[in-house]
Amino acid sequence: MKIDVIDISGKKKGEKSFELPLVSEGDAKGHLFYLVNNYQRAHLRKGTASTKTKAEVSGGGRKPYRQKGTGNARRGSTRTPLRPGGGVVFGPKPRSFKQDLNKGIIRKAFQHAFSDKADQIFILENSADTVVKTSTFVELFTALKKDFNSVSLVSLSDSNAATLSCRNIKNCQIFQPSFILLEKFLNGDCILITEDAFNKVQELYIR
Repeated sequence: MKIDVIDISGKKKGEKSFELPLVSEGDAKGHLFYLVNNYQRAHLRKGTASTKTKAEVSGGGRKPYRQKGTGNARRGSTRTPLRPGGGVVFGPKPRSFKQDLNKGIIRKAFQHAFSDKADQIFILENSADTVVKTSTFVELFTALKKDFNSVSLVSLSDSNAATLSCRNIKNCQIFQPSFILLEKFLNGDCILITEDAFNKVQELYIR
């Protein structure tokens, strides 16, 4: 398929070929999206939640009161999970939520995604990646007649002009080619790919 190459004003400057493999509806597209979405969501989880057990809570070295004669339950420590300020039973500990997923499945899912969004993908030429100005990109999205609140920008670097210009635009999602969030990609009204990132996208998801 052909994708339009545009300048910073939104004018068409040419076309680039995007050679997608033949995809069919028999590939269980919905299930592929489900697998990749779960994989990516798990990858983003920090897994840093942590609680202290009875042995880790400070204090509680002395028996709070004598064994008999008080009418209370027999306590050996004030840090029992049954009392306020005590440890937590079976609480969360730091862990990794990352999953394994075959690269072929990820590639196939994105091939379907690119095919579905073909008419909403634009390539931003390199000469347009020289102006660091948010208002310029807002005007670009307006010229494309797209809602700039739902744009996905795929950029090769976090420090180039396109990324710096778009990062303050509400709901403009910025991704590197190596990790494009499929859910945001599919929900975006417009996908803008910098010319430098385009070759990397083809290498990762198409070839």
